[in-house]
Amino acid sequence: MTDAPSSEPGQELFKYFESTDPVFYDSFEFRLKLPELFRLQAKREIGDVLGIPPGLRQDDPEIDDLADRTFAKCQKSLKGERIADGKTKEIRCFKCWRYVLRAANSVAIDFMRKNGTPWNHEEFLESLLILNPEAHDSGRYTSIDIEVLRSFLSAHIPPDNLEMFFLRYAEGLPPREIQERFKDLSANYISVKINRAMATARRVLTPEVIDELKRKKNEQPD
Repeated sequence: MTDAPSSEPGQELFKYFESTDPVFYDSFEFRLKLPELFRLQAKREIGDVLGIPPGLRQDDPEIDDLADRTFAKCQKSLKGERIADGKTKEIRCFKCWRYVLRAANSVAIDFMRKNGTPWNHEEFLESLLILNPEAHDSGRYTSIDIEVLRSFLSAHIPPDNLEMFFLRYAEGLPPREIQERFKDLSANYISVKINRAMATARRVLTPEVIDELKRKKNEQPD
């Protein structure tokens, strides 16, 4: 699944906001349904705050964790009366949506205040060779980028996970196509392995390491 063109809730969600009873929105059942209704929008808001490019958000374990925190916060502090006082189901839906986005924004900002921005995401993407065809065809990147990066990450990521990681981010294959090379594993399990590899890569590929890998690349003969 990719980010939707708009983060606003669609009409298919309005049916969940027919009630005008605050007790309904305070109920355990409704609060448990919030992630199902608004998870995509919350992840998009978190990604925007953290500056993570849209192409990486689906596979980013940090965004998933922060989305979980967002809904834990919403489930604890949502006031049903604030939703129920909307005059129409559409207004009630939008009020709930705005509440979730404010919570997601708050959680993401709090994370950044405590942890800072992990790295320059453009440099990270460049180092991982997430390329568009024009950049690749222009000769901006060469195979040595992949070999230097693979060599470094091989000390931190198990071989199968590393192979899946490069198939996903260097070759741009989705998990279901990667599954064709790992017949005994499900696409979901492959996604988990890729997510773990991504988390490790994000931890070890600091800006300083990225600069060092670029230096090694530049030392290679043409």
